[in-house]
Amino acid sequence: MNEEAYQNKVKEIETSIMTMRRVNLKTVRALARDLLKLATEHDPVDQKTAGIAYYYLAEYYLFLKPESKQYMSSLMRGVEFQQAVHDNTMLSRSYNLMGIDASNSGNLELAFDYYRLSQDYAEKENGSVEILAIAMYNQGTIFYKMHELKSASEMLKSTLKVTKKLKVGSDYHTLLMTDCYCELGKLAFFMGNKKAADNYMQQFRKFLKGAEEPNDPVFQSFNIFHAHSVKDYMRRDETIKRFLDFVNDKKMMRVDIVEDVLEVVDFLVDLSSFDYAKELISSAEDVVKTSGSAYFKREFARSKINLYKSLGNEKLLKETYEDYFKASEELQEQSGLSYSKFLDLQKTLTRIVSDNRMLSEKANTDELTGLSNRAHLNTFSDDAFQDAYENKKKLAIELLDIDDFKSYNDRFGHYVGDLCLLALSKELKKILKDERIFAARYGGDEFVIIYKNMEDDEILKIAEKLGNKTRNLKIPVKKRSKETVGFTISQGIHNAVPKN
Repeated sequence: MNEEAYQNKVKEIETSIMTMRRVNLKTVRALARDLLKLATEHDPVDQKTAGIAYYYLAEYYLFLKPESKQYMSSLMRGVEFQQAVHDNTMLSRSYNLMGIDASNSGNLELAFDYYRLSQDYAEKENGSVEILAIAMYNQGTIFYKMHELKSASEMLKSTLKVTKKLKVGSDYHTLLMTDCYCELGKLAFFMGNKKAADNYMQQFRKFLKGAEEPNDPVFQSFNIFHAHSVKDYMRRDETIKRFLDFVNDKKMMRVDIVEDVLEVVDFLVDLSSFDYAKELISSAEDVVKTSGSAYFKREFARSKINLYKSLGNEKLLKETYEDYFKASEELQEQSGLSYSKFLDLQKTLTRIVSDNRMLSEKANTDELTGLSNRAHLNTFSDDAFQDAYENKKKLAIELLDIDDFKSYNDRFGHYVGDLCLLALSKELKKILKDERIFAARYGGDEFVIIYKNMEDDEILKIAEKLGNKTRNLKIPVKKRSKETVGFTISQGIHNAVPKN
């Protein structure tokens, strides 16, 4: 397979994954395996594509087989590849996945840290507004779960602003706009601010522009609460029935909507609509049991306790209290496992970062002198010029070389020439203690110094000192010889604010 055919096949599989991941995760697993096989058989291994494939495998295992060891192994392998190619977009997605896992395990503080890391990686990647919005939204949901409603509201408002920058009509634009408006509306309702809740409903309907309201549990739950707050009881009851139909569909009932279901259950209990509440509990029970999440089991038991207390059913209440305490103990154990997974992951990441740093330093360092090499100089100078240009700061460039360097090599041999270069480099390294100064070997006996945001007199003082220091250096002409030779350097400097 030639490179063009390979890239087309990769694109085809990735497009299929994005289409199927909300419809059939089992199909996504098969596609991700195909993508991984394609990437690892490529010569050389396509690390970026391998990192993407492993991510989607991890996503499958988390949502359908959360207890499987393959979830963490896929995630860690994916992160290794993503770190190797600095794929901040996929790293952001991976940390977001870790946040979901921690949240499902009841480790809300750990989940928040993961989501924050996801946001940090998203902000490093130009154009990844979509992932940034997802990370911020999930931080808002953690505040919500912690019952810090004001903090949740502020975070979701910020998310809404970011989401508005997404391409209108794109999948994540519609999804996140819906979730933000609905969650903000629910928060306002729970905080007793009916006016704000109504305002979010009006804003959401304006966003829909006459389109059909979504058959989505987040919206339907908000619609129930909003209808009740404005005393539109007919709409409230009709929406409750639609919500029940949605939850009773086994294909639609998923672990990620359990919390929306429990919110509605608690609301129905307050309304004394016990039959509807029992039906919702019954519909969600199998998903909660098979989720493997002690957090959901505990929250589910809590809602059932609320229901059976109101019904006065002492027998079921006693059984459910036992379920609650059992889930609480299990949750404590799961929390420990979550931190254990976190520590394993951190060890892996620390090793990867260390290895990558060593490789990066090696690639950017001149082997003889230990200074930055020409490749690093090119990158640094471009960034320095852009920064000086945008911020109207001075930028100075100094070019220097050893006078008549060729004669040292011709007369004394390359050994002495290398000693001259090393001696000069040693003096250059001394001035690098100032963070505003950068020095690199350009090639041969030529060096470049960059001075950032410094005045002429400061630069001249440093340059003159460097010239004087090198003039006084003594280089042995032979190993273990007392005979020495000196050298001088030529320097040229220009300092100005870049204009174009």
